[in-house]
Amino acid sequence: MSTVPGDDDALRSRPETGELGQVGGGRIEVGCLSAYVVRWWDPRPALPPVRTALLTSNLELLGPIVEATSGVPADAVTNVLPPLTGALRLGDEDAALQAAEGLIGLGPGLTPAGDDLLVGLLSALVCLAPPRFTDLAARVSAAAKGRTTELSLALLRHASLGNCVGAVGVLLRALAGAGDLLTAHRRLLSIGHSSGPALHFGVVLGADIVARPAAGP
Repeated sequence: MSTVPGDDDALRSRPETGELGQVGGGRIEVGCLSAYVVRWWDPRPALPPVRTALLTSNLELLGPIVEATSGVPADAVTNVLPPLTGALRLGDEDAALQAAEGLIGLGPGLTPAGDDLLVGLLSALVCLAPPRFTDLAARVSAAAKGRTTELSLALLRHASLGNCVGAVGVLLRALAGAGDLLTAHRRLLSIGHSSGPALHFGVVLGADIVARPAAGP
């Protein structure tokens, strides 16, 4: 938080206890104190150059992902993820968008598991392989409007820009070779009641698509 330029004296004059104020538009005003809120960190993880061989090796170290623990409904894992990942590997944006729409808003809570998976997936694709997936990520984010919670919508929008949830960025850095992989893996899994596993699932899927862009025989 920062004071309005030229208003340094405001911080030396504390508001009185019980004094009413206003909050809105990125500003806080109480008495003579007028301040605005700014972001003082860059939410885009600083990644080293992505090396496919290292990325593949680190994914193998994590071992198989247990899809049943991600919170994503089993029918979506069976029916939605194969066409989604297949289209992403082939670079078919229209087919990938159509499949991704089947995950939007899927599941209960403030951030449904389907959205959490997409947040992890988009974060990995945009951060590990820019600008290849930037347009698709923006299209997925736009498709979510009116179809999920406001919180999920905001997270999808940030993911499409490469702005990561902290633990997601830590895992992406570790997968790219900057950080302890197992520590980052456990940290992401521990987030929230169910969000961590779904985010983790999405990150690993995205990283695997970047490591293996074309479908195998």
